[in-house]
Amino acid sequence: MGLGRHCRGVILASIVLVSACDCNTGRADFDSLPPIGYERIRTIDRRPDGFTQGLAFVGNQFFESTGHYGSSRIREIDRSTGRVLRTRKLPDSVFGEGLTALPSGLLMQLSWKEGKAFVWDPETLREVQVLAYEGEGWGICSAAEGVWTSDGSGTLILRDPKTFAARRTQQVEHHGKAVQRLNALECLPDGRLLANVWMTTWIVRIDPALGKLDGALDLAPFDREAERVHRAREVPNGLAVEPETGHLWLTGKYWPMFFVLDLGLGAHSRSANGGHASGVTKGE
Repeated sequence: MGLGRHCRGVILASIVLVSACDCNTGRADFDSLPPIGYERIRTIDRRPDGFTQGLAFVGNQFFESTGHYGSSRIREIDRSTGRVLRTRKLPDSVFGEGLTALPSGLLMQLSWKEGKAFVWDPETLREVQVLAYEGEGWGICSAAEGVWTSDGSGTLILRDPKTFAARRTQQVEHHGKAVQRLNALECLPDGRLLANVWMTTWIVRIDPALGKLDGALDLAPFDREAERVHRAREVPNGLAVEPETGHLWLTGKYWPMFFVLDLGLGAHSRSANGGHASGVTKGE
């Protein structure tokens, strides 16, 4: 989700909406949470041409999902240079959303309103399967118990990674109020989740067993850095933990760089699955 979806076109209306969203989220409430500590490791420059919806690793391979009708894609990114290595365009009728690596080593990409979850072979970007679901798709991440998804509300849905059927829902609250506009998700090795809060610069950390927040990180300094390079950048969005290092990669919509942070997570492993097919566009 991002500014380009509901409030693009009228600049004044966009400014008012952003202000209202920040106030409704409760910045002071997030300020009161324990800060998520980090060490900045590096920055990787890239072309600011993607409306980033999600990031994911499969082994050493790094992938991004981008949105907007007519320009939604899944693409592989070179971790060293930020260059697009391969890309697959979604149908013009689909608005791409969150992205995750499944336990099988395949990739799953959500769609916003189309009710389709696309399963991709990461070696070829060949479409393996399309699963149906009801409601909106925003963020997704893989955990030991299944895949967690968000729909822009304060409710997370745990789904079966093979069928995408809902197993249970979990309301996320802070100070007794639902935390609205949960967007891109990343599942951490300890079972907790990170989530971008749409229309803000905040990442919140969620205990899904309790439905409570237990930490937060304000990405405002990174947002300002991105703005100095590319003023047309939009809100932060996109989170992925690199398996071999445990480092968190993050970016934003039309951001000109990826930031890599050490949150002290340590390395963890995820399996990868291969395959062969043709028809993938090189670069973009």
